[in-house]
Amino acid sequence: MNTMKTMLGSVAAATLVLALSACGSSAPGDEDISQPLKIGVINNFPPFEYVEDGELTGFDVELVNAILDEEDLEGEWVVMGFDGLIPALQSGQIDLAVSDISVNEERKAVVDFSDPYYNDGQAIAVKAGSDIESFDDLAGKTIVSTQGTSGNVAAQKVAEEYGATVQTLASSDALYLAVTSGQADALVIDTSAIQYRIATDGETPSIQMLDEPIESAPTAIAIPRGNEALVERLNSGLKKIQENGTYDELRAKYLPED
Repeated sequence: MNTMKTMLGSVAAATLVLALSACGSSAPGDEDISQPLKIGVINNFPPFEYVEDGELTGFDVELVNAILDEEDLEGEWVVMGFDGLIPALQSGQIDLAVSDISVNEERKAVVDFSDPYYNDGQAIAVKAGSDIESFDDLAGKTIVSTQGTSGNVAAQKVAEEYGATVQTLASSDALYLAVTSGQADALVIDTSAIQYRIATDGETPSIQMLDEPIESAPTAIAIPRGNEALVERLNSGLKKIQENGTYDELRAKYLPED
């Protein structure tokens, strides 16, 4: 999630398979790419990945589908908790992972990344109408975040600096519920996720975002260390969809600037 969005459990217990069109002619390096590629993803972090009408969708999902289609690769989606994605890559249970995964030095030490495809940040949201208007107002307050995310790291830093307390919850949905119900005073999550929540709330948003962002970082596809052939193919597919307009269409659909 920016270094973030989590349901613990085995990969086998939470697998959602979506067939991706593929199986074209082979390309250099295909012998190093085992197919179908198992793609780790969470399913509760709109607009990046979520379930709609029983189908997994979102910006990350359509982006990876488009990349694999351009590269004639097959994929199989594996739904899991965010904090399980990096360990699953390290253990070889999945071949790549997406879920608005921020690129940072800690993660780069254990996994490889594709070229960045988005830049996101961490921000603080509070209940609409809250008297919390700045970071200074967080003194003595409770901040919620999700385990294993960049948001959790950012929340800890903010809490230490401004005298707040951090509680870790299982999912982004739980964060919003905690804040809107009054069980917590603020939440830390990706800026784009807060903006999406406010936009989809309509005329009466349930939350509001503090103007001052915490941090920002590039987002990329995570891959196990050493699979240079797969990194090359993913970067190639990303470049193709950026050049043919597909990327811009997905940005406009899921992450409009206005």
